[in-house]
Amino acid sequence: MNIKCLEKARKLVKGFLDQKEQGFIPEINFVEKLLKIKADELDLLGCRLSEDDIKHLSREIHSEETITIPRASTIMSKDKEPWLHTLDNPSTYYSDRYKNYLNTDEGFSRQVVDKIFKTTEETLDFMTNPNIDTACIKKGLVMGNVQSGKTANYLALINKAADVGYKLIILIAGIHNNLRMQTQSRVNGGFIGFDTILGEDIGVSKYGFDNRPFSFTSTKYDFKKDIATSLNFNPENSTVPVILVIKKNSSTLKNLLDWLETNKTRSAYSTYPMLLIDDEADNASINTKKNPNETTTINRQIRQILQMFQKRSYVGYTATPFANIFINPESKTDEYGDDLFPEDFIVSLESPSNYIGAEQIFNTKNNVLRLIDDNEICLDVKLKKDDIVDCLPYSLYEAINTYLLATGIRKLRRNKNLHSSMLINVSFRIAIQEQVKELVVEYLEIIKKHIKYNYKKSIKEMIKNEKINLLYSCWLKEFKDEKTKFQDVLEQINQNEQLIKVFLINSKKTQEEKLNYDNYNEEGLNAITIGGYSLSRGFTIEGLTVSYFLRNSQMYDTLLQMGRWFGYRNGYDDLCRLYMREEAIGWYKHISEATEELKEEFKIMNDHDLTPRQYGLKVKNHDESLIITARNKMFHSSDATISINYYGELIETRKISNNDKKIQANLDNLKKFISNLPNSQRDKNETKNLLWKDIQVDSILGFIKSYENHPLNIKTDASTIEKYLISQNITSFDVTIISNSKKDSDPYKISDSITIYKEMRSSFIDNATLQISGNKSRVGSVSDEKIGLENIENLKKSLNGKSLSGVDYRRIKTKPLLILHILKIKKKDTEDDYPNNLQAVVAYGISFPGQSSGGRKINSVTYKVNNTWLKNNFDTENEDDENE
Repeated sequence: MNIKCLEKARKLVKGFLDQKEQGFIPEINFVEKLLKIKADELDLLGCRLSEDDIKHLSREIHSEETITIPRASTIMSKDKEPWLHTLDNPSTYYSDRYKNYLNTDEGFSRQVVDKIFKTTEETLDFMTNPNIDTACIKKGLVMGNVQSGKTANYLALINKAADVGYKLIILIAGIHNNLRMQTQSRVNGGFIGFDTILGEDIGVSKYGFDNRPFSFTSTKYDFKKDIATSLNFNPENSTVPVILVIKKNSSTLKNLLDWLETNKTRSAYSTYPMLLIDDEADNASINTKKNPNETTTINRQIRQILQMFQKRSYVGYTATPFANIFINPESKTDEYGDDLFPEDFIVSLESPSNYIGAEQIFNTKNNVLRLIDDNEICLDVKLKKDDIVDCLPYSLYEAINTYLLATGIRKLRRNKNLHSSMLINVSFRIAIQEQVKELVVEYLEIIKKHIKYNYKKSIKEMIKNEKINLLYSCWLKEFKDEKTKFQDVLEQINQNEQLIKVFLINSKKTQEEKLNYDNYNEEGLNAITIGGYSLSRGFTIEGLTVSYFLRNSQMYDTLLQMGRWFGYRNGYDDLCRLYMREEAIGWYKHISEATEELKEEFKIMNDHDLTPRQYGLKVKNHDESLIITARNKMFHSSDATISINYYGELIETRKISNNDKKIQANLDNLKKFISNLPNSQRDKNETKNLLWKDIQVDSILGFIKSYENHPLNIKTDASTIEKYLISQNITSFDVTIISNSKKDSDPYKISDSITIYKEMRSSFIDNATLQISGNKSRVGSVSDEKIGLENIENLKKSLNGKSLSGVDYRRIKTKPLLILHILKIKKKDTEDDYPNNLQAVVAYGISFPGQSSGGRKINSVTYKVNNTWLKNNFDTENEDDENE
């Protein structure tokens, strides 16, 4: 059966599944039975399913419906005022259309669609309520992975925003024309439901064509003031939302500002609730001026647009938030207002289970990567614009052969994604790209001719031909375990040879055909795309199967954005290949680790209810050639070296999570830990406090890993402590739990045989954090560190009567001491009683043996950090150790 008929059958099944209860996942045999029941209905559509068709489609639909997506992480301002629940029967018209479109037409699993809209509702609830009468602005940032589906997320937000009363939506869609056109096309299908160039209904229109949103832009035309004026659209006489999809370009933004500032337009639109979505918000939107009183043009223009409306929301979207986290939250000017710091919320999207990202490609075992080591003669990475390219590396010819074979295999598999593409990114210089294209086109015509005249022969006869022999060698190297036959694959390549085309993707205007997959939706396009910057930053290459990458950018964000090979490859992920130099593979491994670490920090911030202003972030620096983002985007950042070195140091949990569940979890963790300590190792000579000696390190790590550590305590991070213990081969600890000597403090029963007296503490308290405010923010006292030491008198003599400090005690230790505290906490500088939820709060410290903290360097990592991180981590961590 042809692919079009399979799509009709798929939509029938999807339509039926949409009526099933939430969470229902169809087994393969259920889909098979359903397809057999639907056979007559399909016959009427001119499609007859074979047994093989039914089995193929059933496996595919079952696989789709099992795709899941974790919940997004969010940090928000304490000033958040939820409002969605206050709306009386809000419309769901636009949202329902888009949900149906994602489920049935785009093949999203219902679980993924449900999660997308759940995240959308949470994001919308952080934004300005469009129905209030007072002026209000909200600003936020949504982070996702490269090629992970941010467009689907912001289209869900646009549809939902239109339902609840947003009237004007401005979508700034990147700096390149091709990206703006692609984004407009997706808005046409996913929100408007109409293509003005074709003059026909598309996409969501099949699920409702009333109340069509009005657009001032099209796939052909960006926003122009004269066109907008000539359309003579009067918002006061309309109930439909208005949308503009514009390029992030100072001229376009000036056009829009000029139009908005005209008296007629301003009076009509200024009271409109306005949503501004800034796609690729880390690119061109950042104010790169060092002087806080100066602004870059595009940054200024976006802020000016926001100031023109009374009720407005700004939402930035990016996969590479490195530049955004370095925006100074205090930056503002009288003329243009606050900078674009995401004051009100930051949302970190998770990717669906079928997403293939940097972590999967570069830090797990796979069959994707192929090494380029032969490019220097033909395609050196430092080619200048006047250099001549008269040959291609053998590895590039091999990559093209691999792509042709993979395309043939996909045709035989009847993969639902009709399009198949190859990416060639070897230089940002247009002159070099043009020469490479000529050589690729020349080779492609030659190899297609050889296939045409040989594909019907036996393999023995075929491989007598030099070109076919190379193609067969590639087959044996890459696809020898493939069930299909080599001859059948060549036949598919020959049948589709007119649809194998080479496209140059760059900013140069040309009369050549532009890449537009929508023009080939009937039969599918096989596109070899050649370009540089225009192939990055949000532009989607449909069905990308083989990539050949030679670029040598130095920036994390640029390199990640060039990674068009990230994304979804359902049904052909085993065919995908990525050709890259060894040095670049190392870069991507490092960037992947740094990005995953950043996302983990974000989850921790989310768990501890921290706000964007408290979002102290660090990004791991590269030791050699890479930088995180453009240097002019990092004026408000600093370098900080974090040593994995506790030699001769005391570390403590000086900040504690003010969350009832976490406080109780830490208390339960302590009780379990103490109860499991062997009584035989308890030191009966310690009468005031409790002491256990020589406790195995695994038991200690179990307690530390289970402890809910506040993210602002960088020194008590469990993974960092574990690395240090392993590096120093530390196998045992002493353990003490402190009991207050003042018996008028509350007793606390840990077990039937152990009762201690709680320590009384005052604290700076907010919704998320308890900041211990004793002597220099210390949790314990110096005397705690001498517990278990036997040679203190000798130490005193050696210091000639000088009072002892923690540093002195650590010098004579032979093993670390874990110091446990149960605190009773009240707010500092008040006469208030101790709150009920802070009657028993667990904190801990570790006193590590060693001469001094500077005596031995173990290992260190340098990070680029924002100002908030510096303030959080160095205001109280660098004090001198006090004496007893």
